[in-house]
Amino acid sequence: MRYLGIDVHSKACVWCLLNAQGEIVEQGSTETTIPALQALVARLGKDDELLAGQEVGAMAYLVHDALKEAGVRLLSFNAAHLRMIAASRKKTDRRDAYWIARALQTGMTPHEVYIPVGEVRELRGFVIDHHHGRGSMREFFNGPGYWGGRSPSHEGPVMSRDAWARTARLRARGACRPEP
Repeated sequence: MRYLGIDVHSKACVWCLLNAQGEIVEQGSTETTIPALQALVARLGKDDELLAGQEVGAMAYLVHDALKEAGVRLLSFNAAHLRMIAASRKKTDRRDAYWIARALQTGMTPHEVYIPVGEVRELRGFVIDHHHGRGSMREFFNGPGYWGGRSPSHEGPVMSRDAWARTARLRARGACRPEP
C-alpha cells in the first residue's frame, strides 16, 4: 500500500507519496486539472494500491471527481482537524502534503468529510445559487424560486439562467415541486 498526501490549491497541487513503512518515495507538484491528477495517480499507483488524502477546500470536488474516476480511494479532511498540520510552526505546502500522507499511513486520521455526489451535489448547488441571489431559505421555499420563478406574489422570472436549467433538471427527476 502507498499513501498519497495532496495539498490542493487552485492552480497546483503539492503531493507526497509514502510507502507502507512511512518513507518518502516521491514528492512533487502537478496542475490542479482532471487530466493532470489522473495522470499522476496512474503513474504513482501502477505498482501498488494507492490511498490518497486531501484537505477540504474550494477545489475538493474537482480532486474528488478526478481521483474517483481513476479508481483511487480518496479521504478528505478538515485541515483544522489534522493536528500535525494545524499545530505545525513551519507551515509549507510540502510539509502539509507529507503530514496528510503520514496521517493516512499511520491511521491517525480525523473523521472523513463527506463529499456529495450526483443529485445531492446538484441540490446543494441549487440552494447555494438561490441563496446568494435571494438571501434566505424562507424566501426560497415560499417565493418564486421553489415554484420555478412564478407565484401569486411575484411576477416573472427572478432566477439566473443556470438556476432555471438546474430547476428543470431537478423537476424532471421529481426532486422539486411542480409548478402550481
